[in-house]
Order: sequence, then structure tokens, then C-alpha cells
Amino acid sequence: MKDRYTQYGMGYPIIARLKDQTNNWACWKKWSLEYFEQNFGKTETTITTGIPTNTNVPYHLPYLSHVKRGVTLSEAIGIVRNSEDVAYIDQKDVSNFPGLEKDMDLSVLMKAGPEERACNIWIGSAGTKSGFHYDLAPNVLIQVVGSKHVFMVAPSDSPYMYPFPDLRCKSQIDPFDLDRFPHFTRNAELWHATLEPGDMILMPPLWWHYVTGLTTSISMNIWFD
Repeated sequence: MKDRYTQYGMGYPIIARLKDQTNNWACWKKWSLEYFEQNFGKTETTITTGIPTNTNVPYHLPYLSHVKRGVTLSEAIGIVRNSEDVAYIDQKDVSNFPGLEKDMDLSVLMKAGPEERACNIWIGSAGTKSGFHYDLAPNVLIQVVGSKHVFMVAPSDSPYMYPFPDLRCKSQIDPFDLDRFPHFTRNAELWHATLEPGDMILMPPLWWHYVTGLTTSISMNIWFD
């Protein structure tokens, strides 16, 4: 098991201290729950609550285990801050927050790679999780506030990932309950790392990844073409 991403280059994950190269980005100092509440509090959005902590509940079946409802961002942040349940303002396009793009200069990332396809904001309480899945496009996750833990599995280990029969890009595996998945534990390798504020990770296409919030956090992800 690898506790840090030690292999770099095309086709492998890359973890880096992005803040060291982008200390002039305003997001490092400005972003907080209060900042989003004060500047975008009236924005209509959705929040997901009731994300299961029971590892036997499949994350990809939202109608069975989650509630997503429409609220203002101010109301959503209040839920993140005060709810006993796990709460996630997940995958909100940056265009929903006019002027927010001025808080970061993504050209730093563009110089080394393909063009941006989508940029999203993620705001959540401790305990948020994505469930194991893979994307078809390169994905950069930037941790701005709080911390998250990322588990990853290489595409070459896909035969051991226990995909859901009706959704092959999502896996039943819970990294906190691996005893239920002996085919995986015998044959696959689990990579993982903790992202602190200022860290970023590049997840190549087809790499399985599972992201969980360790604290209340604000993150940004960018998919590239």
C-alpha cells in the first residue's frame, strides 16, 4: 500500500503543493463558509444530505439513501455547519458564483496540459464521500479549505473492483471495509494520500478514486479535455 504518490509522469497520479506556485491566488486567504455565505448567500443551489455512513449502503443509489433538495446557498451552508448528518454542496459549476474565477488563475495549470472542460466547487461537512468511481477525462482536485483523503486504484486493477452491475464506472468497494472484497485485497493495490489546504492531485483518466472529507472543507475540481 502506498501512503504517498511516489510515481510521476504520464498515466500516473501526481500530487503537488500547488499553493507554493500560486501564493497570489486570492482563494487561499478569502475562501471560507462565511465568504461564500456573504457573497453568494442568495444563490439558488442544491444540497445532498443523508449520505450513508453505513458501508453496506451503495453510494450510487441516491433515491434510496440520500436527499437532495433546493435551497439558497446561505441555507445550505447553515446545514453544512450545523447538521448532525453529513451534508454536501457538491459539484457546483463555478459560473454559479459570479466573480469567483478571479480568485484563482487557472492558466498555471493550462500551460502543462489540455484545455479546461469544467470547473466545480465542492463544499461539505466532515464525512462526505464520493464512492469509488472513474472519470473519462483528466481530473485535478484542489484542496482550498480543510482536508480530504483520496484512495485510488490503477486501471490495470479494474478486474478486481466489484463494479455495480447497472453502473460499471462505479464500484461497490469501501476502502474502510475491505474484508468484504477478498478478490480486491488479494490482487489489487490501494494508493492513498491526504490533501491539506494548498494541495492538489491530478487523477488520470480511468483511475478509480474515492474521496472522503476529513473535516469541513472547500475544494475545487477541474476536468480537462
